Parts: sequence; structure tokens; C-alpha cells
Amino acid sequence: MNTTDAPPSHEELAVLEALFKGMDRYFSESEERRRFMRSVNGLGEKDLPLLQAALAGKLTPETAQKAAASADSPLRMAHALLELETTVKKSKDPVLLDFIFALLRSPKVTTGLDRLWFFPWEQSLVLNKLLTQEQLRFIWQSRKDAYAKELVPDSMRLLAKHRQCPADVLEDMLIRDDAMLRKIIGMHANTSSTITRFFVNSPRKAERLHLATSRHASSDVLLSLLHDKHDEVSRAARRNLAERFPSVQVNDAVIEAAVAQHLTAQRAKPSTPKPAFNPQQAIKAGHENVLGLDSSQRKRVADSTIDAELLRLLATDSSKAVRRAVARKLLAGPEVLQALARDEDLETSNNALIALFHTSPKATVEEFLTTEALDTAHRDIAQLVAHGSGPSEDYQDSFTTQEKQAFTRMQLVAAHTRNPLIQLMLVKDLDAIPPAHTARWDLLAALKTNRHLSEAVCRKMVVDLRFGGFEPIWYCNSAALLRELLQPGLAEPHYHSAIQARLAELAELANQNSD
Repeated sequence: MNTTDAPPSHEELAVLEALFKGMDRYFSESEERRRFMRSVNGLGEKDLPLLQAALAGKLTPETAQKAAASADSPLRMAHALLELETTVKKSKDPVLLDFIFALLRSPKVTTGLDRLWFFPWEQSLVLNKLLTQEQLRFIWQSRKDAYAKELVPDSMRLLAKHRQCPADVLEDMLIRDDAMLRKIIGMHANTSSTITRFFVNSPRKAERLHLATSRHASSDVLLSLLHDKHDEVSRAARRNLAERFPSVQVNDAVIEAAVAQHLTAQRAKPSTPKPAFNPQQAIKAGHENVLGLDSSQRKRVADSTIDAELLRLLATDSSKAVRRAVARKLLAGPEVLQALARDEDLETSNNALIALFHTSPKATVEEFLTTEALDTAHRDIAQLVAHGSGPSEDYQDSFTTQEKQAFTRMQLVAAHTRNPLIQLMLVKDLDAIPPAHTARWDLLAALKTNRHLSEAVCRKMVVDLRFGGFEPIWYCNSAALLRELLQPGLAEPHYHSAIQARLAELAELANQNSD
């Protein structure tokens, strides 16, 4: 390669680009490869060539079953293969998938994987589009007991989203009263007559609406929904019918025949208008009644109720507005709030975090947020810090709703992170206090209330910036730093009594821990 100061040629640039792409591809999966190598280390001489043949695509459909049956350590081999999550998700080799499932068909393997893995081991498999209905049915039969224990049925939803998910599995999932899962099932290509009958006769408008908008609903099902008591459902069914079945003749006789075929209860429009909605009366009518209401009514119920079990049901609602309302309720309980803190909707997640920290002020964001959510917040903080003080006093007026929620997340991270590197990032390059009520100032104000302040950050705030008043001292966890602050000139004299009180508190905590 050219080593002079002349600009590189196109050929040299192409070589570099190929090199960097290769490095990106390697390092993006490097952790998976390391985990794979750790698992492979325990394999015997007989299993290693077998594993290499499976990954190299050298097995045939006929030999894959026999090879799996002859493995000395099928559990370790399955464990190693599933560590290669990206390979399993993206593999276009059906023989490799057959080989993995042949290993999994041993009850000892699936039982062993459930003990070894702290998260769903089958997730990477379910994300592979080449899985057959029989393979998906096997995963459901193997994992449905674990799925039933999930507060938010994320694993069940993922399985139901697969385009090959068989109808009998979808029917089994109907027992789970989860709005998002029901929506996936109602609009799935593999819906059976049992599923169709369930949705077309559902007392919940939202579930009938899913069927009315499904690209897989038959013409007679759509005809049966044309006289639904809710205009939204009938309009959606009519629009779907016109788009997909333009040649179907629509008249009263055809509609009545479809209604007689599919509906067990007539849902005609009421002759008298509905009375004004009363959330308390809806709550008294029972949970099933509440779940059949419109989303705006379910939100009003969530705002009004003190029923923890009802809040638990509404925590999995398909409406963001309902989940946001539940996340603001302390009565929902820590288990529900912790699940909502991992919600995909940022506002729901923030509301749940605020409620959790209200009841557990010493908790940390690392306990409640996923790694991906934390990484996003860390990147947002780094970007804001890189722009100095950030927007001025009225900065939030220019924010979109999403940007406001992202900044609220940054403040929550600043106030409750245990990560010393993120704390240091928040005070990075600050020689003086930022202008009042800028974005950077507001993050610093959140940081001063953090109960897990590192010694370096506490020194920076109290000694260098002299920001935060008494709060950084009250939350300082370093007795050595507190004793240092008692020296003349390091802290304001009127802070000395607070420093001594905090020292006494830390000493008392140390004595309790030693006892």
C-alpha cells in the first residue's frame, strides 16, 4: 500500500473499506463468538467434527437426524449453537435448523437449557423466518409453561408473530388475555374457524376491529361485521371488503346469511343513545366489562381505579394511553411497574420509573431498564454534553413530544444511575456552573440528588463547581471525602454541620453492616 503523503487510490480505498466492513462484521458478533468458544471447549473429539459439519453445511437432511442422535453431549452442542444468536436468526440453511431441533427433541436438552439460560433460549430460533410449523409447534409445547409465567407475554407475542405459527398454537394462546397478543392472533394469516368465531363474537370492539381490518379475513366474515353496533368496525369491514373482494355483491340477504353463519349474538346498533360514561360504574360491572370498553374509556378507568388486579390487566393493554395511566399508579405494585418500565413506549416507561423511584428512592435505573434502553440514554447524554450547555432557558418549548420524553429519561438516568462513568460524563469539561435552566444545568440539578454519587463526582460538584447546596453532601458515600471537605477552604463553612451529620450517618451504617 502507498506510504507517501499522496491521497490513496480508488483501489486502496476499496481494500480499506472491505477491511473495515470485515472488522465491523466480526466485532458486532464477537461476544457471541466468545460465548460459543467457551461452550465448545467442553465437547469431545467425536462431537467437534459433527458441530463443524453442521455449521459448514455439510450435513444432508437424512444425516442430520442421525448425527444429532449420535452426539455424546447434545446439551452442550445445542448450548453452543444457540450462543451464535445472529447465525441462528439469519441462517438460510434448513438442515442446520433441522439439526438443532433434532438435538432439542431430547427432553434432557430442553430441561438443561431452561436451567442454564436466564433468558428465553429459543428466541433466536423463533426469529428465523425458515422455521416450519412443526418446529414452531415444538417450541410452543416445550416452553408454554414458562411463557404462562411472564407478566408481559413478550415471548408468546414473538412466537405468534411468526408467519408460520400454526393455527392450533394460536388457538392455545387465546386463553391469555393480552390485548397486543390478541391483535397479532386476530390479524394472522393462519387464523382458523375457531379463532375467527372467537373474534367475530368478541364483546370487545377492539378485537372485532382487528378482524375487520385483517388482510386475511374472508369475505363472509367481513359481511357479518357490516351491521356491527360500532360504526368504526362496520366502516373498516366495508372498506376491507371493497378493497379485497370488489366483485362480492353486498345486500341485506347476503349480510343476514353471513351473520347467521358466524355470529352467536346480534350486535345491532342501539336505538337509544348511550348514557354518559361513568368509570366507577364500569369498574363495579367487573373486569371483563372494563376490558370490552373503548380505549379512551379504559384510560378513564385506569385513572380512577384502586383495584390492583384490574391495573395488572390494563398494564398489558394495546393502548399507549391506558398503559401510561397505569404506569402513574403506585397501586399497580412493583412487579407491574417494573414490567412497564421496560415498555417500548418511552412515556409509559418514564411514568413507571418515576413511580418506582417514588417508592424506592435508593433504587437505580440499571435495575429496571433494559441494556438497549440504557445505551440509548447514555448516547443521548453524550450527545448533549458534546454540545456544551445545550439549548437555552426555554429549550423545552422547541422539543417535540418524543424529545421531551427522551430528556426526561436523561434526567431520570442522571438522578438514579449507579454507573460512575455516566456520572462523570455529566460533569465533563465543566469549569463553572452552566447558565441557569439550560439543558445541561437541569441534568446537573438531577445529578445532585443521586444517592449513589461517586467520590470524584461529589468532589467536582461540592469543591470545584460549588453546585447543589447541601444535597451532594447528604448523598455522598465517601467518608474520606467528607473528612477532606472539613478542611478550610474546600467547602463553605455553613456546610460543615451537614458534613459532620453525614459522617455520623455513614459510621452508623457501617456499624449496622458489621453487626
